[in-house]
Amino acid sequence: MKTVIIGSDSISSALGEKWKKRGWEVTGITNSPAELNKIEQVTTKAELVDAHERHKIMKHSAPADLVVFNSLPRFHRSISSIMEMKRNADAITESCRHITDVNPRCIFLSTFAVYGQQPRLRGSVDEYSHRYSSHDALSRSYQQAEDIILSADEGCVLRLPDIYGIPENISVKERVKLGMRNNTKEIPLDANASFHHIHYLDVIRVIDHVITKGLSGSFNVCDDDGQHSTNQQVYNKVCDREGWPRLKFTDHIKMPHRPVSAAKIRHTGFQIGHTSMDF
Repeated sequence: MKTVIIGSDSISSALGEKWKKRGWEVTGITNSPAELNKIEQVTTKAELVDAHERHKIMKHSAPADLVVFNSLPRFHRSISSIMEMKRNADAITESCRHITDVNPRCIFLSTFAVYGQQPRLRGSVDEYSHRYSSHDALSRSYQQAEDIILSADEGCVLRLPDIYGIPENISVKERVKLGMRNNTKEIPLDANASFHHIHYLDVIRVIDHVITKGLSGSFNVCDDDGQHSTNQQVYNKVCDREGWPRLKFTDHIKMPHRPVSAAKIRHTGFQIGHTSMDF
């Protein structure tokens, strides 16, 4: 099996290490010089490639049996720079075009932000729910990237909530502390959005599940047991418990105000393994 993993967080590293142990040929691609050494340790080969280097992305993608594109937003970056999120967002859609120009089999890790806030209707948000456009650069670019991936014959989109269990996506308590360091005591989240979480090991598992089952199309992946609070309720709980002042939500990152259903991926035989919250 010849695979390419684009992206350099702990999810990409865990995938590379797991697949390399299986005997698969794994090429890791990152645009971060600081991350290159880490990727080299867990892949067959690694290369520094910028999103604008079309020929390099296509060179690695064309002969691969599978390309996994992981460019999930990291909370500590989004809280410090909305403009950085926009720059990253523009690079995402460009890279997706390069991949699908030469390879129909790509798994793209997306975000619940593609759904926007969603109107206050009854029931859960599923894969057939309308993706509402917004001025949020993150949501808009991920919608465009999804469309590019799903236009390929074997394209698969995994829509994910906040990820916990890895350093790049810090715990809710650490997020509150990070927000406290800002003079305005603000975080970019949508206060009334439904709070969802997923452990990074379940992200690894669902990617393997998609490969094993040969799945294509879009899938929500989360713990949807029906017991959901809003972001504000969860973050207020942490602040109150720690005796900290409550944070202000700027609503820059729009998310559904209704619970998100993962019934579609469940019906293929996948079950979430980690349901404990880290707050």
